[in-house]
Amino acid sequence: MKEDSLYNTLIIACIIGIIVVTALIFTNKTNEPFTELYFEDHQNLPREIELGKEYSFRFTVHNVGGKGVNYFYEFSKDNRLLDAKTFILEDSKTTTFREVFTINENFEEAKMTIKLLNKDQEIHFWVKQI
Repeated sequence: MKEDSLYNTLIIACIIGIIVVTALIFTNKTNEPFTELYFEDHQNLPREIELGKEYSFRFTVHNVGGKGVNYFYEFSKDNRLLDAKTFILEDSKTTTFREVFTINENFEEAKMTIKLLNKDQEIHFWVKQI
């Protein structure tokens, strides 16, 4: 008899716990602002580079911040600035940039980086000279 009441108490406690957790999951929505930064066609990024030849890639910025944001990005090779731009992106909007570059000095391997300076975000890929 005592075991039955203990089991019933545990079952009721578990059901109440499940209801509370479910309610918290569905009612505790946070609208934390963020920015998506990613490469378009990431599988076809330049991997091997010939000196003096032109290469390009595209990357996208998506603002999910709840308001318009003034962005500033830099494109660099091993922390050496190649390009920089400022742009405004309204909430829930997306924009894609195309970067074109040519490397003329010898190197073995280099890190090509896009940094969103005001959001402390970056994406990168590696290239080798052939």
